[in-house]
Amino acid sequence: MQNSGTDIEKLVRLLGGWPPHFDDVEKAHGESLLRYLKRDGLVDEPVFGQVVRYAVHRAAFDRLSVLIVDEGF
Repeated sequence: MQNSGTDIEKLVRLLGGWPPHFDDVEKAHGESLLRYLKRDGLVDEPVFGQVVRYAVHRAAFDRLSVLIVDEGF
């Protein structure tokens, strides 16, 4: 039996793959959400588009949060 990481990677490939500008942070956020959606049987191409947008915004929020903390807010 394959592990879930491999299953998620296969699913991502079937859905067209991550955008080329994604780094490990965006991929991690996207894969996390995909695990839940896959478990519930809610993954298709339009949903994958939402996952991609979520991953971009979540990674940007993480980066901003670090800057905000560094500034002492």
